[in-house]
Amino acid sequence: MVLATPVKGAKLNRSDFHHRRSAAAILFICDPGGPTHVPVAWLTDAYSLTLGEARVARAVSSGTTIADTAQRLSISPNTVKTHLRRVYEKTGTSRQAELVRLMATIGLARTNTPNAK
Repeated sequence: MVLATPVKGAKLNRSDFHHRRSAAAILFICDPGGPTHVPVAWLTDAYSLTLGEARVARAVSSGTTIADTAQRLSISPNTVKTHLRRVYEKTGTSRQAELVRLMATIGLARTNTPNAK
């Protein structure tokens, strides 16, 4: 996954960007297929997810199916669907691909945050 974001105005005042003020962007590159190591506490704090919802979000964002997620977490597929519906609602996502992107972005922040657990 590649996340591109423009860099504007005052953010370009650093001396190494000073002569390139016309256009700039930052690229974040990550593999959403890789393991997601977003702390459950981050999800519960940021999105008010329950522990069960956070676990489902992490599992589904790694690309597992509903059946695989249910088996991995020892819950029923219907419980996974219920949790997933609530996760989508609370995170402002509506599809698994959007949830994967969100989790990958959070994972990027974690890798760049000192003392993240």
